[in-house]
Order: sequence, then C-alpha cells, then structure tokens
Amino acid sequence: MHLYKVDSDIVGWAFLTVDKKCKLAFLQYLAIFKTFRNKGYGGEFLLNLKNKLKNYNGIFLDCEAVEINNPVQEKRQQFYSNNGFIKSDLETICWDVHYNYFYIPIKNNNIKSDDLFDSLTETFLIKHNKKYLEENFKRINNDKN
Repeated sequence: MHLYKVDSDIVGWAFLTVDKKCKLAFLQYLAIFKTFRNKGYGGEFLLNLKNKLKNYNGIFLDCEAVEINNPVQEKRQQFYSNNGFIKSDLETICWDVHYNYFYIPIKNNNIKSDDLFDSLTETFLIKHNKKYLEENFKRINNDKN
C-alpha cells in the first residue's frame, strides 16, 4: 500500500501488486479522499507512483467497461486517459464484471495485451487456485497484441 501525503495531510492511498517476472505493477485501487478530489492530487499521485516504479516496464489497471449512460465509469476512464494511461485491447469478464485495461509505459513502450493478461493471471493466482480462476476470470477478446 502506498500513501500519498501533501504537507502533513494524507490525501489518498493506492494498492499495487508487483509482478517481478513481467516487471509490471497492477494498480488495484487508487483513492483520493473526498475533501481533496478535483484538485489535481490524483494525477500527482499517479506521477509519484510512476516515479517510484521507474525500474518497471509499466503500470496497468482495470476499469469497468463503460455501459450506456454511466457517467461514473466514463469519468473514471477519462481520468486515467488524461493522466497518460493508454487503453489496451485487453478485455475480461472477472467475477461477472466486464473490464477494460489501461497501462502507462515506464521503461517499455511496447507493452502488449498478452503481457497484461499474463501478469494479471499471475496476480490472481496468488489468492485463488487455478480452477477457481478459470471459472471466474475470462479473456473476452482474442486480439494477441
């Protein structure tokens, strides 16, 4: 877990899982406390994480796929795009939720969807057995890039 402080205030926190084999960091959760939102701290925190992970290939994350007329999902995806994250071709159904994946390159500008999927699978296998994962986590596109 990473805390983000400004002066003496804790502004937000993030939880990341690092895949040392692929040298990718999976940003599982990023939170900025309500009183600090819409003031640029989220973007600053992402830049701070990127600097801390400078020896990694990149950071990636999931966002729920945008459903029709869902401004929260649209705003979340736009936030990450505005902060340099690139939407990948990877899509999954994970525990009955449709996800898109975004990444920001750090050392490697050529991160592939397969790299993200492999890293994500390894991350989930830390907590779940293979059978459980196969039943609840599926790649829904066949793009291999």
